[in-house]
Amino acid sequence: GTHFCGIDGDRTAVCWARGDAGQLGGGTVANTGNPAGTVEGGIRWADLSVSRLTTCGVSETGAGFCWGLNQQGVIGSTSVEIGERVAVPTIVDGGHTFSSIAAGWLHSCGITTTGDAWCWGSNTAGQLGIGATDTASHRSPEPVVGGLKFSELSLGSRYSCGLTTDGDAYCWGANVTGQLGDGTSQPRSTPTLVSGGLKYIQIVASSGFGTGGFANAPGNPQAGGGHTCALTTASHPYCWGWNGNGELGDSTLVDKFAPTAVARNLTLETIAVGGAYTCGMYRDDVWCWGSNVNGQIGKGDELLPARTPQPVLPPFGPP
Repeated sequence: GTHFCGIDGDRTAVCWARGDAGQLGGGTVANTGNPAGTVEGGIRWADLSVSRLTTCGVSETGAGFCWGLNQQGVIGSTSVEIGERVAVPTIVDGGHTFSSIAAGWLHSCGITTTGDAWCWGSNTAGQLGIGATDTASHRSPEPVVGGLKFSELSLGSRYSCGLTTDGDAYCWGANVTGQLGDGTSQPRSTPTLVSGGLKYIQIVASSGFGTGGFANAPGNPQAGGGHTCALTTASHPYCWGWNGNGELGDSTLVDKFAPTAVARNLTLETIAVGGAYTCGMYRDDVWCWGSNVNGQIGKGDELLPARTPQPVLPPFGPP
């Protein structure tokens, strides 16, 4: 989205920029250009996740909170009406003790301290992982089926991915461009093992909403596309899904339905995805690939996409 949040040294949450849905959590609804302000409630925060018009977080005691525009029940509380703008942190229903919460486009998911995954909000493509697809607004957390224990979750626009505690990758929800990585383009309403048999240490799911030649707005026939990337236990990046701008980094523009090695045999410590591009970092070296219509992959004045990883220009990357 177009707002940002962080946690400062005394565990206070601070948010800034767009606030017209209450997503800054400062108690008021304001438009854009807002300076950094403290999130209300006096909560000491352990984790935050920012989405398009909502923000979620976990307190140091493991309580889950969300705020912003309650589309499809994404705030996670039956005390909040659908479409209501919530300008202060609102506790997520269920009394769960969370280790993390991931905020998606119209759904949210959290992992409890026991490794169980719970999701709430929109389920039009099965992205809640509850074994069914429907158009209802799921206003309270519901358990992800399958009994898996998760260490990490990342949410796309209409799909979800996670890593189990033993490093297996699972995805569920929309699969228009193969972003679930199971070798098909079929949607899944239950966690489905990513093909290839690799073990991972990080996984990231994209919104698919990115300038770069992909009209992926809600209502578009292809809505629900996106790409997913992950780092193996050997720290090598693999990506799958939509590849219209080279965001998979495999030197092609062909969508992939299973994990595909990123070119250049990179070793990375972390990886991140935008709507139509991908970046990774190893120590002080930063590499990006995919759409560059706004210069987002940092390779200079030439605003052309890159099908393989390109070093971000100094001082952030290799000379």
